[in-house]
Amino acid sequence: MFNTESLSDQAERALKEEILSGRLAPEQRVDLSAYAALWRLSPTPLRDAVKQLEAQGFVEVSPRRGAFVVKVDSQTVKEIFELRVALECLAVQLSIDHIPPMEAQAALESYRAIATLTAKKKRRERLSSIDNLVHNLVVKHCGNARLRKTMEGLNDLIRWSRWICYSTEPIPYEAALPEHLEICEALCARDTTAAVEAMRRHLLNTFHRIDAQLRLKQNPKKG
Repeated sequence: MFNTESLSDQAERALKEEILSGRLAPEQRVDLSAYAALWRLSPTPLRDAVKQLEAQGFVEVSPRRGAFVVKVDSQTVKEIFELRVALECLAVQLSIDHIPPMEAQAALESYRAIATLTAKKKRRERLSSIDNLVHNLVVKHCGNARLRKTMEGLNDLIRWSRWICYSTEPIPYEAALPEHLEICEALCARDTTAAVEAMRRHLLNTFHRIDAQLRLKQNPKKG
């Protein structure tokens, strides 16, 4: 399963996928001995992997008890989105004058084209496939390698929290569509203030949608 690349890095990615896929649930103990046997690894790369995942916010290490997957609650989601708002709004500021006009226009047209789709299944599939289009666009052209790297790790946390909240419910892509359109229109106009504010509103709205779904899952009787 593992090649000559750093065993710790490979173990980190493999354990992260166990978390992102839901095979390791929030608050579940990470049985390093079991994974060592399953993947035929010594304990050292797995311990190193756990340290990396702890730094990324996926696990918590308790002395004498071991490593546990972090609990996803409203505070966790709030902290993730506070970072996302700060970083993606910065990415908009840094990228807006450097995004090729054709790429910005293409993103706008991709979102607009969905309005012509009437078949629900096809529309939902298309919405899902371009949900991150404008987000990837501003990060790609931000010109800051450290910001891009930080966003890679943060996107895993976003993907994880969203999966937990919407594991049994459809993700509200439709609600995000007009927000994505607003961001793209501001990018095409190279209006920094409007683009930053549109991105901020969209991310805060996304947080509130995820938080509401999480609270509903945790307190179903209140729904």
